[in-house]
Amino acid sequence: MPVNPAPVTPLNDRNTRRDPARVVVFVHIHYEDVWPSLRARIEKTLDIPFRLLVTASRPDVSIKRPETPYLNGFTLLTVENRGRDVRPFLKALEAAGEFDLGLKLHGKRSVHRPDGDAWRDWLVGELLPETGARPIVERMAADPRLALLAPSGSLHATARLLGPNAAVTQAVAARLEDGGAALPKTTPFFAAGTMFWFRRDAFDGLRSAAFDDLFAEEAGQIDGTAAHAFERLFAAIAEGAGSLAVPVDVALTSTLDTPRATIRAAVLASVDTDRTFNRKPDALTGFLVRRLPFVVSVFRGLPGPARRALKALMRRR
Repeated sequence: MPVNPAPVTPLNDRNTRRDPARVVVFVHIHYEDVWPSLRARIEKTLDIPFRLLVTASRPDVSIKRPETPYLNGFTLLTVENRGRDVRPFLKALEAAGEFDLGLKLHGKRSVHRPDGDAWRDWLVGELLPETGARPIVERMAADPRLALLAPSGSLHATARLLGPNAAVTQAVAARLEDGGAALPKTTPFFAAGTMFWFRRDAFDGLRSAAFDDLFAEEAGQIDGTAAHAFERLFAAIAEGAGSLAVPVDVALTSTLDTPRATIRAAVLASVDTDRTFNRKPDALTGFLVRRLPFVVSVFRGLPGPARRALKALMRRR
């Protein structure tokens, strides 16, 4: 599997504040046209030194480096188009070397949904706010209790959205080094969208080879894959050592002196508060999904421009 490291970009003199942590940004790109907007967001908001590790599902993908003085290094890793953004992330973790904190992003499009692009932009915006990411990194670096920071509003009850992912989630949990069968119960929520800040040691037990056979070949699945299972388990895995998975807003409104129980209560109060991108379907939508699954197939079969036009029309409603 080829790895193409790019030369290191030195920091300039204006970056004089002490680095709060060694940071690696992980980005998976399948849809090449999504990268320019992600790159622009990184350039504008990531105001701490970082290394960038991009995984791409095609060897001919064109990934332009972010133009920022904070970029300390860049690696492009070509991976098989299997396991969506999750299997590439596990591969990238093994290739990343030493670091303290990571940021997991991906060029999420969710082509089976009319609001997939808007959902991605919202998740990225919560993790890389307009005001800059340094407060998030400094808060997380200072508090070892914080193992994973999810986009504000992205936590959802695992039991409510487990559905066809139950069996594969159990299969993935059973492969965890210390046995993870109880994780969905001890951490009854997950970060929908699979984007988050994380502490490196929270995922020390993840080895891609241990799960590789669980990742099915890509066939446009919208549920029931190992990638969907990991989506429902990452927060639970991060909390496995007694740490906390917390939305960004809860993290930034708490301090080192805030009792763990107080933080936990705020986390649980935030579960299922997003009613825009992960809402319980109304009766008609539920009927269509259950009885007329071909509607999703028809939408996914439309040409790219037609899907984008339909999504834009839906967003204006």
